[in-house]
Amino acid sequence: MIYLIGELKTKGFLLDTNIFLEIMLNQQKKNLAKKVIEGLMRYSYSLHMSDFTLHTIGIKFWDSRKNPKPLDEKRRAWESFLNDIFPETDIRFNILVVSLTKRHLHLVGEVIEKYNLDFDDAYQVALAMKFGLDIISEDDDLKRLCDCDPPPVRIYTLTEITKILGI
Repeated sequence: MIYLIGELKTKGFLLDTNIFLEIMLNQQKKNLAKKVIEGLMRYSYSLHMSDFTLHTIGIKFWDSRKNPKPLDEKRRAWESFLNDIFPETDIRFNILVVSLTKRHLHLVGEVIEKYNLDFDDAYQVALAMKFGLDIISEDDDLKRLCDCDPPPVRIYTLTEITKILGI
């Protein structure tokens, strides 16, 4: 299914790791990230996160150096995050987790070579290419892909999405 709202014609979006970390770690663009996710859900866009993103969030969230909160507080926040993105009944975000199979992992190496990206960024791009998704990210390395001719996938920032959706 192709969705079309304003300038956005896409099968769906892959939300980069930094979008979730803004929310989870109460960073500067937390409210903007929530607003974008909720706005896209309102328009019924299909939202995705990579398995790599989910694991990265877990690692950063449970790292006592980056998140010194007490364990019981971390556990409640982690469970709340999981309930938000993987609801059992009421749909809050309902984000699908996608991954590359063994058969498609070679794409990561190809993306690294062609676009000079780190593994984490190349993994996101390879996933977006495989599933026909656009990426929403605040990552400067991914944003520079917009200058490629042609870009391997479309990359949007949080601010660009808010302008396009008028939210």
